Amino acid sequence: MENYQDDERHSIHKSNSLNTNYYTTQQPNTHDKMATDTKFEGWLGKDKDSVEGKMEWGQFEPKKWTEDDVDIEISHCGICGSDLHMLSSGWGPTPYPCVVGHEIIGKAVKVGSNVKHVKPGDRVGVGAQARSCLQSDCPDCSNGIENHCHRGNIGTYGSVYPDDEGKSYGGYATHNRTNGHFVMNIPDGLDSADAAPMLCGGITVYSPLKRYGCGPGKTVGIVGVGGLGHFGVLFAKALGADKVVGISRKAEKRDDVLKLGADLYISTDEDKDWAKHNAQSLDLIICTVSSAKMPLDGYLGLLKTHGTFIQVGAPDGGELPPINAFTLLSGGLKVGGSGIGAPWEIKEMLQLAADKKIKPWVQKRPMKEANQVVQDMVAGKARYSITFKQCLQSYITVNKGVLGASRDTYQKLTEPDKSNNENCPYSPYPTYISGLVRPMNLHLASIENDNMPPTSTITVPHLGGITASYRLSEPYNSNLPTLVLVNSFTTSSVLYDDAFAATDLTSAMNLLAIELLGHGGTRAHKTENWTYWDTAIMNLQVMEKLGVDKAFVLGTSQGGWVTVRMALLAKDKIQGIIPLGTSLDFESERSRNLGCWHAVDGLAHRITGEFGTSVPDFTPSQEFADFLIDVGFGKACPEDLRTFWREEISKNYQGEEGRKRIRMAAINLRDRDGLHMRLSDVVCPVLWLHGTDDAVYSVANAKEEIEMFTNSPDARLEVIQGGQHFLSASNPKEVNEHVVAFVNKYNNNDNSKAGSVL
Repeated sequence: MENYQDDERHSIHKSNSLNTNYYTTQQPNTHDKMATDTKFEGWLGKDKDSVEGKMEWGQFEPKKWTEDDVDIEISHCGICGSDLHMLSSGWGPTPYPCVVGHEIIGKAVKVGSNVKHVKPGDRVGVGAQARSCLQSDCPDCSNGIENHCHRGNIGTYGSVYPDDEGKSYGGYATHNRTNGHFVMNIPDGLDSADAAPMLCGGITVYSPLKRYGCGPGKTVGIVGVGGLGHFGVLFAKALGADKVVGISRKAEKRDDVLKLGADLYISTDEDKDWAKHNAQSLDLIICTVSSAKMPLDGYLGLLKTHGTFIQVGAPDGGELPPINAFTLLSGGLKVGGSGIGAPWEIKEMLQLAADKKIKPWVQKRPMKEANQVVQDMVAGKARYSITFKQCLQSYITVNKGVLGASRDTYQKLTEPDKSNNENCPYSPYPTYISGLVRPMNLHLASIENDNMPPTSTITVPHLGGITASYRLSEPYNSNLPTLVLVNSFTTSSVLYDDAFAATDLTSAMNLLAIELLGHGGTRAHKTENWTYWDTAIMNLQVMEKLGVDKAFVLGTSQGGWVTVRMALLAKDKIQGIIPLGTSLDFESERSRNLGCWHAVDGLAHRITGEFGTSVPDFTPSQEFADFLIDVGFGKACPEDLRTFWREEISKNYQGEEGRKRIRMAAINLRDRDGLHMRLSDVVCPVLWLHGTDDAVYSVANAKEEIEMFTNSPDARLEVIQGGQHFLSASNPKEVNEHVVAFVNKYNNNDNSKAGSVL
């Protein structure tokens, strides 16, 4: 894999969606007015005595609604040491009343129009940060370290928003309202009770472990193996450290720490000469202890020359022991700190946890026991992590806009499951909306969004970090071959809906649709410049991260160009390619003479015009969308399909980020490099499918180019009568028949196992 892997140890990612008008006052629409009067309910800390188990259940008013926000119905919330500090005013005066809890998991029940990665009904999470300034000129936000923003950092609880928007309230509650930039989709395969404590405790140690080089060849120490520290051991092992050492006072923790995966445990109470016996043995130490009396100089002595010590524990008052300067000087040591993590890091951590099946040690307690659990935490009775599970049921007033869904959606909902209600001191309850206190028995878990495919995301290292959006047929069968599907310009994995619905296809192979850079939900973190080679590398890294050893690849239009690039980059991985409706030439007079379109004429004026001017509220024009629909699906495209793709194209390229992305996609399409001289290097079978009614590339061109695969064991062209440019959409039956026959023919028994995904 060396020919297409990048160094994964990138340190700073660029924010995906900077909103340069973040503090601009917006005029509320009809349901915004209602949303300003919304009341949530939760456990209220009213003074510093609340940490003694004296929180009170009551109503509170969340921050004022904006179209950048997401409302979450909370199903789980982790309890964090920070909660105790805030309840007791240990880190300074707390703006009571407060609702603590910043390890939140639940269902998105209302999604602002400016939030593109979350849909109503999605399982989502929120960590310790609810907002930052998100300004494009902010040195922190613009470089993907929003957690260090010095202009407008808002905690998930106990912070006051600017412009009289209100206060932030946390997760010991029925609902939470947070800026969508800090709302994470939770990967499939990760239990909500396990994911919750990762959103603060997990990321607090994952971020410095990753940033300071934890991985193969490194020996890592975790000081303090409690809630934070046990995550330190789990993630250090998952990141591939050669040796992980747990360090704590009590000898009785040894068995637990070793069961977590540590290679060695140091008890500072048991071995009075622990510092001497383990001197200069560690490359990196993450310290979770928050005590002014900890033996800091002894910990520093454990580091090798040029080792790194990172403090993540935050004591009341911020006081740490004094440091001996000569300890630092003689060892050339680096000492630093780290606080939580940026949104992209949290997403990466959650995906790693899902991929590696990381299971934190979590105690599950019902939300009604919040006061008792807080007292248990103060008394040190917690064993690693505690997650509250909400036992109350949802009673939501039916009104379009409250959940962002239509009345028809609500009519499909089932009655709530009333199990556990006997354990709840406050069930049932209404969500209070001014003038509409009429609760309905609706179980939110029943909401399904029929408009979007079940895509997931995974982070790969190319270009300094890419969040790749993919869709996988289920259930994944490692004994079947895998077909990777690559979409076309401005489309998404929806282009292959017919393929995912075809049982003749899904029973013969696994389908893995990976959305192109610049399209669908795929985003590069650090750069606005990329090419089709970058998409090919990204796809191969997605395959590798998902454990797909070999695959066939099908691509439509420019997706066809990606299939060839993947075959060139990874000859041992790609079993065959299936380009649909494509041309493998650069933008040339030759191809135009054979009936192919003129990309320069079709795109140049848009690149410099519609896409070339910065506009805060950019949306692609309907004329542009219709142009794409006409060439892809044909001018006779059904009106409902046309309406759907108009909306999809509009939604996917909103604002300045969307404008830059569609501009780069158009530049790539106009300026693509040709592949003619490389086609003889393709050594896998090739099946080229082309429609006679393709408005972009001609059959005549396809007939010439298929002959250029001179070293392929089988390169053939199949022409489909009446087929449009988006051939898998216009003629799915014919495409599927050809694909099944091709894959069955060239998937020999030795290569039949594709590997295991997730």
